[in-house]
Amino acid sequence: MVLQLLTDPVKMLRWMADAAEIEAKPGGIYRLDPNGRDIIRGEYLEVIPNSKVVFARGFDQAGHKIPAGSTVVEILLQPRDSGTGVRLIHRDLPPELRQRHEMGWAHYLSRLRATRP
Repeated sequence: MVLQLLTDPVKMLRWMADAAEIEAKPGGIYRLDPNGRDIIRGEYLEVIPNSKVVFARGFDQAGHKIPAGSTVVEILLQPRDSGTGVRLIHRDLPPELRQRHEMGWAHYLSRLRATRP
């Protein structure tokens, strides 16, 4: 189930993080260490089981171009016969960083197929 990979800290480790502290409810913490050097921090804004997960996020490092909680990621889940369709929208990114984040999300979205909850 894709929703578990987005909302369960143990399953998040299997999908995209070396360390995760998440509480998947509005106002709950969203904190990931994806690579041992960058800390991504924000909060969950909306969690609708099997439908949608929305969270604010950015980087915890001082002076980063994307400060903690400054962008919004909306992930829409659509049940399909063969599994779950996923649509990801990342808002409020600086224009010069959009392509880099698009490549990063493409990498992690492709891992959803290989990761089983």
